Amino acid sequence: MTKLDKIADDSELEPANVKMRLDRIKEQVRAYEELNDELALLVEPDDEQLAEFESLQNRFYAIATKVEVIVSPITPLSVSRLNSTSLPTDGTRRLKLPVADLPKFKGDLEKWLSFKNMFLAMINSREDITNLQKFIYVKNCLEDDTLNKILVYDISEENYETAWKLFLDSYDKTRILIVKHLAAILELPVQTKATHQGLTRLIDDMRQHLNMLASMNVKPDEHLLVRILKCALPHNIRSKWEETLSLDISPTLDQLYKFISETAFRLFTIEQDSSRSKQEANKKRPFFGKAQDGAKIRRGEDGARTLMTGTSSNCLVCKRENHFIYQCREFQNMTVQQRWDFVKKSNLCKNCLRTHSGKCNSWHCKNCRRFHNILLHNEASTATASRDSRKSDNVTDSRSEVNSE
Repeated sequence: MTKLDKIADDSELEPANVKMRLDRIKEQVRAYEELNDELALLVEPDDEQLAEFESLQNRFYAIATKVEVIVSPITPLSVSRLNSTSLPTDGTRRLKLPVADLPKFKGDLEKWLSFKNMFLAMINSREDITNLQKFIYVKNCLEDDTLNKILVYDISEENYETAWKLFLDSYDKTRILIVKHLAAILELPVQTKATHQGLTRLIDDMRQHLNMLASMNVKPDEHLLVRILKCALPHNIRSKWEETLSLDISPTLDQLYKFISETAFRLFTIEQDSSRSKQEANKKRPFFGKAQDGAKIRRGEDGARTLMTGTSSNCLVCKRENHFIYQCREFQNMTVQQRWDFVKKSNLCKNCLRTHSGKCNSWHCKNCRRFHNILLHNEASTATASRDSRKSDNVTDSRSEVNSE
C-alpha cells in the first residue's frame, strides 16, 4: 500500500495502471480480513492488535479513495459507489458465524458417515479456502492410524484431492458400513434397570444407526425394528408398553419412541424427587465429624453444627490429655456405680459423658436403648438410677404444687 500511495501521487502515471494495482490490493485486503476474522475466533485479539487492524483498514480506504479520484471524475456518486460496493467495508463483508468444532475421526466405521458428511459440508465444499487449507483441516481432524494414511503425501495444494480420495477408498465402503449399522441395531444393549439416562441413550442409538442407513438408501422393516427396540427395554417397562397396545393393530416405531421418551421423562422426575428427599434426610440425620483437639461436630435436626467438647482439654478422671472419659483406663476400671457417682458429681451428660447445653443427640445405650452411656449400663444400677430420677421428678412436682398454692 505504501508503494501504491506513492504511485498515486505521480500525475504522469496512467490511470488504468493505478486502477489495476488497486484491484490487486483489494484482493489482498479481503483475504487479510477473512483470515483475521478466523483467527479472532480462535484467539481473542488484544487492544494492540485491534488498533493495528483498524489502522490498516483506514489507510487502505484513504489510498483507495485517492486512486478512485484519479481514475474517475470526482462526484458524490463515485465516492458513494466506492464505499458501498467496490471496497470490502465492515457493513458489506460477509457475517462470520461462530466456527463449529471440526469432527474427529479415529477409524470407527460406525462414525465414518457422520464424519464424512460434516467434513464435506464444513470444509470440502467451501470455495473461499484453498486446497492447501483443506489439507491442513483434514489432517487436524484425523487421529491415530487414520492420520498415517495421508501422511504419505506432502501437505500441499496439489496433494489434497489425491489424499482425500485415498481416505475415501479406505473407509467409504457402502456394504461394510451397512453391515456395521445393522449389527449395531441387532445388538442394542438390553437395559436391566429402568433409568432416564439408559432409556434416552437407547432411542438415541437406534435413531443414529437408522439415519446412517437412510443416507445409504437402506430402510429396515419397521415391525422388526419395533421388536428389537422392545426387547432392549427393561422387563417392567416392556410390560407397561404391552399394556398400551391393541391386540389387532401393530404399533409403529414412532409410537414406541414416544412411549420410551415419556417414560424416560417420568423417571427423570422421580429420580430428581428421590435425590432431593435423600438430601433432606441427610440434613436431619445427626452428623459427627472431626474437629480440632479431638472434639466432634454434631449436626442437629435443624442442620446446624455444634462443636462438642469437654469442660477441659484434659480427661476429668486422670487429668491427662488426648482422650475422652469413655476412653480413660481409670474410668473403665471403675465399677458401674462409681462411674455413675463420678458422672453426677462432675455434672456430665449421662448419655455422651460430656458437658453441653441442650438436647443430647448421641446414640443411647446399645444394650437397653435407654438414655445413658453403655459404660453406665448395669441392670441394678439402671433401675436405681431410674427410681432416683422418678423420685426427683416427684419432689419437683410437689414443690411446684406448694408454690402454686
